Amino acid sequence: MEIRSAKKPWGEQLRTVCGSLTVCFAVLVAGTGLARGEDAGSYQTAAVDDANSVLSSDDWPVRSVTGSAIDISWPVVETLDPSYGEPVTFPTRNPFTLTHWLLGIEIGEPHVAQARLFVPESATAEAPVPAVVLMHGAGGVLPAREIAYARQLMASGIAAIVVDSFGSRSEFTGNLYAARIFRTTEMMMVADAYAALDYLSVVEGVDESRVALMGFSYGGITSMIAAQAQVAEVAMADEDRRFVAHIAYYGPCIARFADRRTTGAPVLFLMGGRDALVDPERCEDVAEDLRAGGSPVRTVFYEDAYHQWDGALVGPRRIGYNIAPCDMRIGPDGVVWDGRTGLPMTGPITRLAILMSCTTTEGFLVGRDDEVRHQSNAEVARVLESVFNHPGRDPWSDHAGSVVTETPIR
Repeated sequence: MEIRSAKKPWGEQLRTVCGSLTVCFAVLVAGTGLARGEDAGSYQTAAVDDANSVLSSDDWPVRSVTGSAIDISWPVVETLDPSYGEPVTFPTRNPFTLTHWLLGIEIGEPHVAQARLFVPESATAEAPVPAVVLMHGAGGVLPAREIAYARQLMASGIAAIVVDSFGSRSEFTGNLYAARIFRTTEMMMVADAYAALDYLSVVEGVDESRVALMGFSYGGITSMIAAQAQVAEVAMADEDRRFVAHIAYYGPCIARFADRRTTGAPVLFLMGGRDALVDPERCEDVAEDLRAGGSPVRTVFYEDAYHQWDGALVGPRRIGYNIAPCDMRIGPDGVVWDGRTGLPMTGPITRLAILMSCTTTEGFLVGRDDEVRHQSNAEVARVLESVFNHPGRDPWSDHAGSVVTETPIR
């Protein structure tokens, strides 16, 4: 089987991913603490029968909401309070993969998540407000993106919590882009997202039954994965708390689940036509899986948009590495395996091998586009206003499954 690899010698790739061969070796040796997974023997990844029971959006109870209706106006960020929110911490988990999470195997000591909390002054125990959990991309928390959205949401009467999955794991201590996504896995960020959902349940003035998840790029993957019932069930254990909506900004569609059941919450995909990090065809495959699993899904394709159209970088500018060719499959038992080679991701060593074989060095283009941001803001507002004001309803009614192509007006 042919393996697509980056255009660098093996040793140079190791230096790129880990910073140095010495650091890379140390990372791999440290990772062998997960040897129970590394030597777990053969894994069975039989597909789940499509006849599996799934949640339908019709199964979600439609209930009324007390208090003022949410109306998101997206005020100009420069006119808002420049606060970075209140720094908060809360316990989270550190599972390398879903299998490790299921088995209770984690990396290191019990982990504490770091975040910034934004709560409107109007929020009270008598009139709680909805909330949004924001998950950053591979570049970490950005003032022009996660913090800006949090301020805008707070100004619209919505609480927001910006989770820093890299900062809490010291991923900016000399680590490069590729090293961060190697060491902080998708499932670790999903664990942080659900930990934030759990934390919001004890924040006075926040309605724990109306919390949405919004992720950007690597965080967009988090938002997609968190919609899977298989993940939510292990994340919340005996709790029935779930996100009421999942929004993925330009998230690479690299993960597919054999168990296609979802939580039933609506999912919104936002993609750019000039973004090499996102493959529209593969995203539509993931969207179809989510629909089959019980979630209404809408995919919006901005034909002229680059990656990170809502950031501060003026483009087009080429950055990073490209993980779009990667193909992660999650079996019914939670085992992650490479869909291209069949190699199971059982720990740091196999994750490194898989990512090095599928990640390319071409990178991708980023570029701010205020018109596209304006259009994507409208899409997000529609979803959030629907799930916050009319919980249980389909935000898109009869065209929830449509693929929309938008050409920005210049």
